Amino acid sequence: MPFQIQHHHPSPPSSPPAYAHLDTQENLNLPKKMKKRNPDLPDLEEALFEWQSLLSKSGVTVSGGMMKEEAGRLWRQLPKYHGVQEPEWSNGWLQAFKDRYRITKYKKRISTKKIMAMAAKVEPGGPS
Repeated sequence: MPFQIQHHHPSPPSSPPAYAHLDTQENLNLPKKMKKRNPDLPDLEEALFEWQSLLSKSGVTVSGGMMKEEAGRLWRQLPKYHGVQEPEWSNGWLQAFKDRYRITKYKKRISTKKIMAMAAKVEPGGPS
């Protein structure tokens, strides 16, 4: 009698109800690492992305540390978050933010003084 291999393929576990919104057909067709995640702080992240885009278009290399600092500044500035404990701007949060907005490294460098002058011009909820 020839040797036969039997394959057992368990069904994948279903997501807990809190994460059901991630199981859209669009997400299910993406590789696991490419699933789209909704930001927990959409207004803050939108303002942060606008700030980062403005500086990058001006030739500024925006570091991860700069983005974390700006996220904190925006958190303290947006009325929605007054009285709410500020999150830890972790490397994991930063990477997820960069992935959501497809932010990559840039080559040009500019002085911190010029960066701060440009950053002062960007206000959350301001003109796009």
